[in-house]
Amino acid sequence: MSTRSSSNLKLSWATLEQLRAICRRHNAELLDYSFRGHVSARILELFIDSVENVSHELCEAISRDVEEYIESIPELSGIARLDVSSPGVDRPLMYSWQYPKHIGRLIRIRTSDGEEYTGRLRSASETAVVLDCNGNIVTIPFSAIQTAHVVLEW
Repeated sequence: MSTRSSSNLKLSWATLEQLRAICRRHNAELLDYSFRGHVSARILELFIDSVENVSHELCEAISRDVEEYIESIPELSGIARLDVSSPGVDRPLMYSWQYPKHIGRLIRIRTSDGEEYTGRLRSASETAVVLDCNGNIVTIPFSAIQTAHVVLEW
């Protein structure tokens, strides 16, 4: 899947590839980015994830490496602040490797044929997920998943 931007400002392909490479050196993936703030005080937010949980230390390490990179790229010269964080539950699950750490959690999946399933994630393989939808066990291949989100339980 490609990295998305949550704003109208877009990074060049070369810059995105370099940011992805920095994240991968730390065993993480760049999932999304966004710009916010005023043009004179622009904030670049990077949303990362990894097979393990995203720690504060991981975010700091990536931030240090990205800050060094930012200084050398004219495209990023107007960045006043960099924020690196985990995607949070409002961001969709985009890769098969993201699912195993959510086993036991409630997941909402919309499939490419328009079906929607909400259930407890029982398992995840490289090809499919298994949900327990109120006792009804459903296997959904990754190729059929259009969107998937963790559902907050209060």
